[in-house]
Amino acid sequence: MAKTDGKKQLKKTLTKHLNGLKSNERMPYFECNLDSSQAEGFPDLFIAQWNRNAFGGWFIHCDPHKDKLSAVKRRWVTMTREKGYACTLIESLEEFKRALEDYRHSSGLAGQQYFNRRYGREK
Repeated sequence: MAKTDGKKQLKKTLTKHLNGLKSNERMPYFECNLDSSQAEGFPDLFIAQWNRNAFGGWFIHCDPHKDKLSAVKRRWVTMTREKGYACTLIESLEEFKRALEDYRHSSGLAGQQYFNRRYGREK
């Protein structure tokens, strides 16, 4: 139960940060929720902003406990990246702020490769 509470709190913190961005920095986002009878959701957030030929959007999984991704979640990451989306595991608000700036300024293939190298660990 404590792990779930930590994930919910992190997601709440990230959405609060997104809502607090100024108008010229704002990015549209969606919270991804599954029926509680299903397995744990993946991802938790989707940033719905296309970005400079690097990504079509950004899927974010909140995990403050650095848990290892299941095989299903690793396949999700691989599939979304192959389709041109960013997909990352975020562990803290500080990491999210850095990743958000890098996402915002990523451009083209070089930007996509840099972002995936820096935030693309799916251990």
